Amino acid sequence: MAEAHPVGFRWVMKAKERGATIIHVDPRFSRTSALADIWVPIRAGSDIAFLGGIIRHLIYNDLFFREYVVHYTNASCILRDEYRDPEDNGDGYFSGWNEEKRAYEGDSWLYKGEDLSRPLRDLTLQDPQCVFQKLRRHFSRYTPEIVEKICGIPPELFYKVANALVAASGPDRTAAICYAVGWTQHSKGVQIIRAAAILQLLLGNIGRPGGGILALRGHASIQGSTDIPTLYDILPGYLAMPRKGDESLQQYLENYTKKTGLWADYPKYLVSTLKAYYGKHATAENDFGYCWLPKLTGNHSFFEYLYDMLDGKMEGMFLMGQNPAVGAPNARLQRKALSKLKWLVVRDMVEIESVNFWRESPEVERGELNAEDIDTEIFFFPAAGHAEKEGAFTNTQRLLQWREKAVDPPGDCRADAWFIHQLALRLIAKAKASDDPMDEPLRVLDWWYPEDELGDPKMEAVLAEINGWYTNPVAEVRDPGGSEGVVFGIDRDGNAHHGPQVNAFAELKSDGSTSSGCWIYSGVLGRDGVNKANSRKSRDYLGHGWGFAWPSDRRIIYNRASARPDGRPWSERKKLVWWDSEKWTGIDVPGFVKGKAPEYEPEPGAEGLDAIPGDAPFILHEDGLGWLYVPKGLQDGPLPTHYEPLESPVSNELYAHNTNPAVHWFPRAENRFAPPGDPKFPFVLTTYRLTEHHTAGGMSRFLSHLAELQPEMFAEISPELAQELRINNGDHICIVTLRAAIEARALVSRRIRVLRANGKSVHQIALPYHYGTAGLVRGGGANDLLTISGEPNVTIMEAKACTCNIVPGRLPRGRAFAEFLNKYAPQAGPMILHPEEPPGTQTSGGGHATEGKD
Repeated sequence: MAEAHPVGFRWVMKAKERGATIIHVDPRFSRTSALADIWVPIRAGSDIAFLGGIIRHLIYNDLFFREYVVHYTNASCILRDEYRDPEDNGDGYFSGWNEEKRAYEGDSWLYKGEDLSRPLRDLTLQDPQCVFQKLRRHFSRYTPEIVEKICGIPPELFYKVANALVAASGPDRTAAICYAVGWTQHSKGVQIIRAAAILQLLLGNIGRPGGGILALRGHASIQGSTDIPTLYDILPGYLAMPRKGDESLQQYLENYTKKTGLWADYPKYLVSTLKAYYGKHATAENDFGYCWLPKLTGNHSFFEYLYDMLDGKMEGMFLMGQNPAVGAPNARLQRKALSKLKWLVVRDMVEIESVNFWRESPEVERGELNAEDIDTEIFFFPAAGHAEKEGAFTNTQRLLQWREKAVDPPGDCRADAWFIHQLALRLIAKAKASDDPMDEPLRVLDWWYPEDELGDPKMEAVLAEINGWYTNPVAEVRDPGGSEGVVFGIDRDGNAHHGPQVNAFAELKSDGSTSSGCWIYSGVLGRDGVNKANSRKSRDYLGHGWGFAWPSDRRIIYNRASARPDGRPWSERKKLVWWDSEKWTGIDVPGFVKGKAPEYEPEPGAEGLDAIPGDAPFILHEDGLGWLYVPKGLQDGPLPTHYEPLESPVSNELYAHNTNPAVHWFPRAENRFAPPGDPKFPFVLTTYRLTEHHTAGGMSRFLSHLAELQPEMFAEISPELAQELRINNGDHICIVTLRAAIEARALVSRRIRVLRANGKSVHQIALPYHYGTAGLVRGGGANDLLTISGEPNVTIMEAKACTCNIVPGRLPRGRAFAEFLNKYAPQAGPMILHPEEPPGTQTSGGGHATEGKD
């Protein structure tokens, strides 16, 4: 966090100045470690074993926050008799595994009873079928000794961390967990974060000040790009993308609307989104335009598109804010895929590697690609920098803030909004000149935004649409308190476009009378006309008055849990919201029905929020409880389970199955995986980011002052490994995997420690991933070495733990590279594409194996 998020880390340091204990768990000793009270070196990819060990320690020693756990979590909920845990047979599978589909069928994971909203419970936590007892059994073997064997963390250090967390628990104490891509970019990344959630629920650290789990995002609006998504499988506000088979609005809503909790209002959120898309064309008679929404027919992730590119099935692509030629896994294969396109549009501030791959890539230099044979026509659009455009962004704590334009962009540079807006106008015009039914969704799109003198859409008008409004137009809807001249409700032709703004998502309707581009953002620009994202006068320690946090400017989600079941604060020191005998009140915006008393019990058959009891804070869940165990919704199991990374120097110590069973391997001859313990690849490879460079380097390697600070690609290795391989500090070395090889300078450093795992010494190599073949400083791309793979829930790749070899010396150039790679990572002959593949995916050459792929 000190290295990659230095501004945010300022607050960690302020906490330390006030007595907080800082614990840093990381494979390498970094700037964060140097400022922490406890550093825990860990083998990359073994996080669930470590977190599971702490969970076991809390349960077996009765150190969890019992009153919180009993009342606010599903620890007491009774599971079905047919549920089976990996501990029941030791093979690493939960009940419901379908080997033919290579996927789980999760009916056996549900609560006992009719539905999730009214579970049978045992508040004593003694029933052998209750979640607590299953949790206890599931982590029973995650002892400190096993943690040491798997993670390389000695018991005395394990206990030091566990005791520090226990000391920061209970009515008067809390602790927070911060994580970044070191937890997400794994083949079980979702389950690692689930393990952190279990830990925080057991400690009573969710919904309370100073607690929670904070995802450290890599850019200013990564949170915003999932809220209003650039993801293929969700709509704004985390609504599900329709799938083939959901042919009508009614079918879709039946699949996703819950009887109880906040998702009972799903129809209001979805219909309001459709009204934002299609305006007056969305009516009750045509299902509010639901038929115009695209439908998922399979896995439409970027990796699937990559393989379509490689196989000549994809003609063109837009790249905006992305540089897969450096920043994506198996980047060597990414560059080859780009060469198969007919056209490629790239928007960036500089000529990045995804623009010049046809001319300057390693593959061209080696003869693997020939510039004359590449037919890809590249259109480069110069982009505006962040100071040259205005608009809202959403930071890592769900806070919408407003960026004001400092200066107009130079020359032909334009903002992202300009590009999308102008592209949309041209596409809509072409669609209106067509009678092809395929063009109907464009013809009916409600693209109304007023423009400024550069042709940019007025971004406060866009924010107003995202916030939402009543759909009946009024004569004029002006901003009474914001920027002079801003008109939210007047379109480009000067006509009234809509009615008054909604003030909160609770005002949204399912009858078409409201519109909202993203329901969770409702309230950021309400009927008072004030752009709350642009507010900069904080009035309390939570920052109210500075920006707008979704939902409803609530700074701590599920904050009903900050009070006892009877509504009183857990302690004076940690009070946040409480029941004042008539209503919920407090420092934060209460995340609960304002007038619902703590003793409230729902009537039989109650629905929506009326079905949530007065002591159930987690209102997005049908049962109102925090889920230690996930009865529905995950693809790879209801509890986190230790599996080895897809490439590992050791086998799974706990289960017969080495890797996450439901993972997407994306097998292909150019995307092979080394089997466990492969002697050709004995070292663990992990990647990280530097303060001086930013992601793929497009915003930093082209700047002289930053280039000078970090001028060359390097690899951190331990003194022990350097001695073993006869490498001196500063020597050139080659890092080799089954996918590629790159060159770097050796940084011999005590920051990387030798660990013991499964009785053997494990060396780890750490690489920054910012370098490429463009800019003022250039170097080997760490992502060339990685595999393309997909975690089962979100299809993210495993980038933080794979295996490699190190060869001292310079990397051969030109056509000699192929001979070198084949020597250390044989590329020809019969092979297995991945070590635990289903039958039918073996190949002897470069074909795309498809059987059993998903």
